[in-house]
Amino acid sequence: MKSSKLQLTRRQAMAKLGMAAGSTIFAQSAATASPFGYHPILAAESYIWLEEFQARKQTLADGIPEMCEGFHRAGFENVELDENFLVDNLRAETLEQLTRNQLRLLSVYANSVMHTPEAAEKSIARIIALARSLKPAGFQAIITDPLPRPDHQPKSEAELALQSSSLNALASQLGKLGIRLIIHHHTPELADNAREWRYELAHTDPRLVLCCVDVDWAVRGGQQPLPFIKACGNRLASLHLRNDHQGVWMEDFGPGDIDYHPIARYLQGINYQGFLIVELAYERKTRVTRPLAEDLRRSRVYVQKIFGL
Repeated sequence: MKSSKLQLTRRQAMAKLGMAAGSTIFAQSAATASPFGYHPILAAESYIWLEEFQARKQTLADGIPEMCEGFHRAGFENVELDENFLVDNLRAETLEQLTRNQLRLLSVYANSVMHTPEAAEKSIARIIALARSLKPAGFQAIITDPLPRPDHQPKSEAELALQSSSLNALASQLGKLGIRLIIHHHTPELADNAREWRYELAHTDPRLVLCCVDVDWAVRGGQQPLPFIKACGNRLASLHLRNDHQGVWMEDFGPGDIDYHPIARYLQGINYQGFLIVELAYERKTRVTRPLAEDLRRSRVYVQKIFGL
């Protein structure tokens, strides 16, 4: 969740991630359970802190210690961070605070523009540079969601073809660094029965480009969550978890409009070993009654209950 949010331009460790399908913890089959057992990796996403700091008119530099301490107090051990926390002038402080709070950088969310040649080239170069700079931190994956066209019109077949080939190129370069590429979605990709998302799945290399399903965005985009998840097949590597109450984002992840029990049963049935990432977000009608760290703690407890962690 990034491009449609603030417009901010947002299991264990394996020593080496192989490129062949089935050779990593990410490669699961929708038809055949993994022989390695059910072992998802729980993490928290940083987006909600971007919201929090923006609402306070607080700089990210000033907020990083509070964010990392909040994740730690909430009981998380792994985090997915927006690239804004890892730019040159903030990277050292962020990594130091992660270490101080016993947090592991699991994945990084990096925006991209992939449907025009010049923008795709710049996005690939920027993300590869970011990945190289963070390689010593031992993170496992880059998450990206190619941004929509500025005019919000559907991408043409030619633009989608370029976008898919650009994702393949990025994934190939990341693979040489031992880092996987996972594509994410918001609602623009889900228009016209998820035309853009389905095109990406059909035209990117399943050995290189994996999938992150944001369950709430899938529902808001008109998709039934479980069939949408199953359509990813053995590319499913991550789920972003959030819930609504009467169509409004809840302040924590808990019982709401989306029933996560069938999703949990499916993941257990395929011995899922990918990421389960709590990604809270507030909107205008969200009723916030607790400190953010407490909402994150309650979210962690609910994930562990529903998904049997």
